[in-house]
Amino acid sequence: MKMKKIHSMSLIKRMLVLYLIGPLLLFIMFCLFIIWSMNREMNQKLQISIANDLNRTIHAIDETTNTLMMITEQMAYGYVSTNLSSMLEEDNPYEKSRLIRSIANEVNVISFTNMGIRLVGYYDREEEDFVFCSNGAADTGILPEDIYLFCRNEFQFQGPHVSFARNYNDLVISVMKSVPTAKGIDAYAELVVDLHAMDSFPEDMELVILGEDGRVNYGRAELMENVSGGRVMQGRTREYFYMGASGDGGYQAYIFVPQRTFSQTLYRMMPTTIAAIAVFGGMFSVIVILLLKNIVGPIRIFEEEIRRIQQGDLEIRGYKHVGIPEYDHLLRETTIMKEKIAELLVQQEIEQHERAKLRVEQLMYKINPHFLINALNTIHWLAVERNTEDINRVARDFNKLLYYNLKVDKNTVCLREELEAVAQYVFLQQSRFSFQYVVNVLEEKAYAARIPRFILQPIVENAIYHGMHENGNLVLLVDVMDKLDIYIKNDGDAMEPEMLENLREEVKKSRENSRLGIGLNYVIQILRERYDKEAQIQMLSIKGEGTVIYLSIPFKI
Repeated sequence: MKMKKIHSMSLIKRMLVLYLIGPLLLFIMFCLFIIWSMNREMNQKLQISIANDLNRTIHAIDETTNTLMMITEQMAYGYVSTNLSSMLEEDNPYEKSRLIRSIANEVNVISFTNMGIRLVGYYDREEEDFVFCSNGAADTGILPEDIYLFCRNEFQFQGPHVSFARNYNDLVISVMKSVPTAKGIDAYAELVVDLHAMDSFPEDMELVILGEDGRVNYGRAELMENVSGGRVMQGRTREYFYMGASGDGGYQAYIFVPQRTFSQTLYRMMPTTIAAIAVFGGMFSVIVILLLKNIVGPIRIFEEEIRRIQQGDLEIRGYKHVGIPEYDHLLRETTIMKEKIAELLVQQEIEQHERAKLRVEQLMYKINPHFLINALNTIHWLAVERNTEDINRVARDFNKLLYYNLKVDKNTVCLREELEAVAQYVFLQQSRFSFQYVVNVLEEKAYAARIPRFILQPIVENAIYHGMHENGNLVLLVDVMDKLDIYIKNDGDAMEPEMLENLREEVKKSRENSRLGIGLNYVIQILRERYDKEAQIQMLSIKGEGTVIYLSIPFKI
């Protein structure tokens, strides 16, 4: 009966039974091994990190004490100590004041050359007070014995402790050294100690420093109760792992790390790891071995084809055969669909291009009557006001300008032709309005640049009719860098910021019913049609300076 059941099982069920138990056990064993290895490695790394932090702390203290020895050597000997002795013996107030100033100058030099100094001075052991100090010493009396660190030769070191200088609460190490020329006087100096290791300590780690006499002068003394001491400066108590090291002066530094720090990471991982073993163990055996190759693989191929279509990649590479009829059929249909989409996109692009050309032509037909009306009005006012021979010049220039603007067989012209047409238009307007017109072409080669016909006159027209003052100035500047840069500026009234911002927004989304007017709308439409994003037009209006329109298009000859 059992054999019959086995023979009746499908291939998938057989593979489930065959591949589930073995891979799952291997997966569990592998996870346990990984946990053990990670725990061991984390402990080792933590101990190495503690050792490095401890060495940096010892180094910081040793470096600080060496610097303090040099400072107090300077204070105990030489010119400043001689002045100190003279000052203590001097009865003349004026001379005594001069000596104090001299000592202060010498001490200031020492302070400025050692940025970490908080307090330097000379301490009278008998009076238990400073006879001279910088930064103002707090009322300390005799330095407390519980901050004694070590003695070396005639140097007595204290700390780390809080600075005795007023308005400072830095952690410092201090030193005292007797001054040979002044009996009972010690040179005193404080220097900020840079305990680098402290910055990398987690909140639950603690530092303890013992002086040369074995007393705790920094940190919690109770932490040292169960420390074995001796040469072995590493071990564990019931609550802490500790590691210690000795400094040059015979003092010792210890770092205490709670035992929970070593195990809490592992404990946090344990529930997740157990759940991962229970949930994903079977998925690893079944999905990876059975389904990945036969089902997931073909799906990924199909998804990749769909993703390429979504990204606009319609290149026909031929479909991949995966050996499964259903998937092969889908891939063939996907290839056919890509071909049809590509054809539709090409057709759509052609239609969009044609629509854009129609919009430009429509604008052209709109702009020409608009231009003709303005020009005829100029001739009218000239005839009314002057009735002179200038009308002949105006009519001739107007005829040339009309011929230039009504051309329908020439889409692009050289910059020289466009500038000539603009000059003719400006002459017509100068007959009506009084203003100065200046053209400055910085590069000779710019004259040969090919540009769309009739893109400068609408901008010039706007510069004349909007904001131009009587006897004002209109400047047209052309330069060639990477592109052809054209600046059109008037010195009239600046636009209101809100109006300027609205026009900029209209430029960005220029459409047929735009508030830009026929002329500027035509310019923007033709630039977008010819150059797309390669061309740009910008507006700047500054009170007291006027308005500038900047046009940048590709330089082509």
